[in-house]
Amino acid sequence: MDLCRRNVVAQKGRTEAIMSWRRVTSSLERYRTLAEILASWATVAAFFFLAFGTWQTQDTVRAAQEQLKISREELQNSQEQLKTTQDEIAARLRPWVGRLDMEAEGFETMNCGFTPDPRLDVFAIDQAKCGAITKFSFVYFIKNYGALPAKNLQQRRVNSSSIDSLLEKLRQSTPGKPALLFPGEEVPARFDVPAIDIVNASHGKSWFVGFLFTYEYGGEKGFYETISEYHSGLWTTVHADSG
Repeated sequence: MDLCRRNVVAQKGRTEAIMSWRRVTSSLERYRTLAEILASWATVAAFFFLAFGTWQTQDTVRAAQEQLKISREELQNSQEQLKTTQDEIAARLRPWVGRLDMEAEGFETMNCGFTPDPRLDVFAIDQAKCGAITKFSFVYFIKNYGALPAKNLQQRRVNSSSIDSLLEKLRQSTPGKPALLFPGEEVPARFDVPAIDIVNASHGKSWFVGFLFTYEYGGEKGFYETISEYHSGLWTTVHADSG
């Protein structure tokens, strides 16, 4: 009887142990499933976090690139403005030699010499006494319109009854003595025209005079060239250039 009771007790104990083990195993399964679920949610969260971070990073990169583009454009604009300002200053802080005016001074006869007369009134003289007119005199005024002196100012002049190749002849001609022209200063450049050319210009033909003035300033060189046409008693500028 005692043996049977012990067997029953032992069997009951084994059953309770098995049941306890099953309960533990079931709990472990539940915990493992929960852990897997949590791991899955953690993976999803990490994916969204990385995606959101990547999106933020790309947006930051685009914003930085756009800002860099704007900065480059601003730098280019600043450089262009600086160059424009430098060019304006350079254009102001230099001499500029150019034409001021042209006037008649008078004429010269064979016997009476030079007669000053801005009107070139050849009938105002005693032609029987003075004889024929040999040439007419004109004066071409130039001025330094710039802010610095024009150093080593040299003049070239060519007269011609034709404008063909006049510029080439002018640039190849021999310059005069160098001079210094201060800012605002005016100087005359006198020249004579043979009387026959003036007579011809009064009868439909033309007569041309070309001037080329070269000068220096601060290691740089400048020039002013012009061609004037005399026709029917009037002077007209047909070419002018400077630099």
